[in-house]
Amino acid sequence: MVPRGGNLVRPPVKILLNTIAATDAGLYYNDPAKGGDGKTHLVLKEYGIDIPGGVPTTPATTIVSAASTGKTEPQTHLYCVRDLPQAGVAQEDVWMASAYHPTGSSGSLTTPLGLFLRVRNKPKFDSDPSNVYVITGAYGKNFKVLAAPSTVTGHVGEIGETDKNILVDKIVDDINTDTESPVGAYKVCKISMDDTSDASTVTITTGGTAYAVTSSGPHTAAQMVIDINGTATLGAAVVAVQVGTTDEIYLQSETEGVDFTVTIGTDTSIVDYGVRLKADSVNVKFEVWSDEEDGDNDFTEDTTAATLRKVVGVFPTLTGMDLRQIFNQKTTFPSKFETIPTATATYRKYVIRWATPGIGLTQSNEAQTVNGEVHIYALDSVADTGNIWDATAGAPSILVNNALYMMDVPTTPDATFEEMLEDWCGEDPADWYAH
Repeated sequence: MVPRGGNLVRPPVKILLNTIAATDAGLYYNDPAKGGDGKTHLVLKEYGIDIPGGVPTTPATTIVSAASTGKTEPQTHLYCVRDLPQAGVAQEDVWMASAYHPTGSSGSLTTPLGLFLRVRNKPKFDSDPSNVYVITGAYGKNFKVLAAPSTVTGHVGEIGETDKNILVDKIVDDINTDTESPVGAYKVCKISMDDTSDASTVTITTGGTAYAVTSSGPHTAAQMVIDINGTATLGAAVVAVQVGTTDEIYLQSETEGVDFTVTIGTDTSIVDYGVRLKADSVNVKFEVWSDEEDGDNDFTEDTTAATLRKVVGVFPTLTGMDLRQIFNQKTTFPSKFETIPTATATYRKYVIRWATPGIGLTQSNEAQTVNGEVHIYALDSVADTGNIWDATAGAPSILVNNALYMMDVPTTPDATFEEMLEDWCGEDPADWYAH
C-alpha cells in the first residue's frame, strides 16, 4: 500500500445511505484510447469523488480475495473492506453466596446482617450524554434472618443453606423489582449426587407444585440432568445443568423472578445457592461487587459457571445508534445532513482506500501521492437488494463501450449496490477484507 502521504493527510469522507439510488453513484470506463487509465471508475456523484478500480478485461488481477490475503493487488493501490452488522450478546454471570455470620452472632438477628450485592452498568456509548450510569443500591442489605446459627465457635462460620436460600430469594426479588437495575435476576441452587451407584432423588417445588425426580440408570449426574429437564412442566420453569463432568448439578430458574425450592432426597445434598444475572439489553454490560465485612466476600463469582449461563457480553455493531455517534446533525434545509441514521436499523460499512495524486507542501509545484479514503454506511436492508443500475450483461467488460452505469434514470435497471461494486473492482464485496 502507498502510505498515507507525507505532510498531507486527508481525513476519510463518511457517507450515509439510508436509501440507495442511481443518483448516488455510478461507474464509467476511463478509455486509454482517449488518454484514460484503462480502469473502471466509481463515482460518488453528490460528493464529487472519483475512485479508480479494476481493469474490465482482467478483473481477477485487480483485487485479491480476502480469503487469501485480505489485501488488494499492490499495483492498483486499492484497499477494500466490507463489515456487516453483528448482533449483540447479553452478558450473563453467576454469583454464589459465601456469606459469613458477623462475629458473636447467635440465633436470629435484630439488626441487618452486612450482606448484599451491588450492580453497576457499563453503557455502550461512553460519550453519549443520553446514557445514565446506574450504580444500584445494596440488594439484600436488610437481610436479618438466621434460621440456622453457625456451629462454629463464636458463630463466625458460613451461614447455613436455609439462610442462603432466604438471602438469595430476597436479592432476586430486590433486583427484579428495581426499575433502575440494568440486570434481571434468576435463582440458582447447586446440588450434589453423593452416591451414583443407585437411584438418587430430589424434589423441586415451583408454582405450588412439587416435582419428585428419581434418577434413572446409569444414575449419573448427567442422567439426572436429563431426568429433571425431561419432567413435564418442570423443565420450562427450572433447568438443570451438570457442572462440568462432576457429580454436581446447577438448578436455575429459566424465567426471571420464578422461584423454586429444593428438598433433598436419597443420596443428594445442597451445596450452595446463588444468583444468575443477565443484562437487560445487549447495549449494556455490568459489573458486580459485594460487601466485604470481616474481610470475607458475601458473594463470589462462580468461575465454573461456563457450563451454566456464564456469557461474555458483546455489544452489537453498526447499529443506528452506533452511527448516530458519527452522523449527528439534522437540518431543516436541504443538505447532506438532512437525514440521520435510523436508530433501530443496522448498516453495512464499506471502506475504500486508493492512491491519488496530491499536492506537496515542502516546495512549490511539488507532486505527492497520497491516500484517498471513503467510508460508506449503507442501510443493511437495501445494500444488496433491488435493481438500481443498468448493468446490461452484468460483467465489467461491458463498461468498455457502455455508459449506462452512469445514468441517473436507468432504462432497464438490473444491478444492486453490491453488484455495482463488484463490477467496479472485479471482486464480490462478500470477498472483501473484513475487520
